[in-house]
Formats: sequence, C-alpha cells, structure tokens
Amino acid sequence: MVDAIKASSFCTNDSEQTNLNWFCYEFSNSLYDSLIRDENINPVKISYGKHTLADFCKNLATTFVPKLPTKFDRKKFPLPGVDDFVLSYFPKFSPTWLPALRQNLDSAWELMMMGCSLCRDKCLKNKNSLNPEFSMIILEEEDDDDYSLSSINSQTIDITTDNNFNISTSVNKKNSSRKIMKKIKKLKNLNRK
Repeated sequence: MVDAIKASSFCTNDSEQTNLNWFCYEFSNSLYDSLIRDENINPVKISYGKHTLADFCKNLATTFVPKLPTKFDRKKFPLPGVDDFVLSYFPKFSPTWLPALRQNLDSAWELMMMGCSLCRDKCLKNKNSLNPEFSMIILEEEDDDDYSLSSINSQTIDITTDNNFNISTSVNKKNSSRKIMKKIKKLKNLNRK
C-alpha cells in the first residue's frame, strides 16, 4: 500500500518520531483515503487536486490532534473549529459540502479508534514516546519493500458496519498499528463492494 501522505513528512529527525506524530500520520492517510473514495467531494478534488487534498489532511491532523482533550468521543471527530479550518483552506469550497466532509472525517476517526483499541502503542496516551514504526515505514518509503513482523497471541477483530454486516479477521497484540489499520481498511473496503 502506497500512502499519499508520507511518514517522513511528519518527522524531520529521530526525536520527532513520536506516537503523536505517528497517530497524525495514520489519521491523515485514513482521512485522505476516505475523501478520495467519496464522489460528493469530487468538485473539491477537481478544483484543488489530490496533492492539495493530501496537504489538507496532513495539516488538519497536525493542527487538531495535538489539541485533543484527555477524554473524547470515539465515534465522531471531537474538536470544534474544523468547518472554519476547511473553509479557510479551501476558499472555493461550498459550505453545502461540509456535511460530506464531516461524514468522512467522522468515518476516518472511527476507523482510527477501532485500530487504536487493538494496538499496543497507545499513541494518544503516550504521545511523546518514540514510535519504532516510523523507522520501518520511512525505510519502506525509500525502498518500496514490504516488511513483516512475527505474529503471536492471535485474537479476532469483529466489526459490525452500519448495515449490520459482520466482518472478522485475526490479529495479535504484537501486530503493529500499521498492520492493524491495513486489515481494518481492507475489511471495510470489502464491505462496500
């Protein structure tokens, strides 16, 4: 899987390879993927292009995620001010598209929260801890090689979608957040077909 928003754009040195930046990286790509698939956002994609949309997702994540309160909504993006951010970022963006964007934002947020509940890193609790995933992903971006981690202690992810379709896959607590997110995205995409 090639990400539109590179991990290396979230850290310029090793000390910036934190859980918070990792979360912003994952969230911005999740939001970007959701927006790219949404036909309601086509006028924005046509007017501004995919690079600007990717830049928007990165800037939204790095602007809002560090401001998260200790307790927050896991189903909807929990911070106010996003609509103003969108309208200032996309001056040609009609306010009538804000509900579609908000829906994608909430969907990407919910996807992240599902992945976070299974991940060992606890990025939002341990924001300043270094995240070893960065090094692997940055190498992957440079080499375009796949990497694998050993899997032990299997468990199952069960997802029930809005239309009550049940999806299951096995993961383990030693899986990286990257692998967990890939599995959840793949399962959600299969459900849409």
